[in-house]
Amino acid sequence: MELYFSCLIRKRVRFRDLDAAAGTTAVNEHLHLRFHPVMTAACGVDYQGEEPPLTDFPVTNPAAFVPHWLEIDFRHGDWVGRFGFD
Repeated sequence: MELYFSCLIRKRVRFRDLDAAAGTTAVNEHLHLRFHPVMTAACGVDYQGEEPPLTDFPVTNPAAFVPHWLEIDFRHGDWVGRFGFD
């Protein structure tokens, strides 16, 4: 799960084929979750590629930002997800 801080805020669930990594929580042997707050390295549109370069977003009060729920589904051959707050 990613909470994206920049000129605008974006919520996105990314699905990656990775082994369990530091900072993940195992749901089962095939699914691990990680919440990763990020922001753009700089605001603007003068970057190369489809998305601006990202950097970690330091969160001093994680309880205020960690999502309360996550939904994942497999639709039309792709994993999709969304998360939110109560």
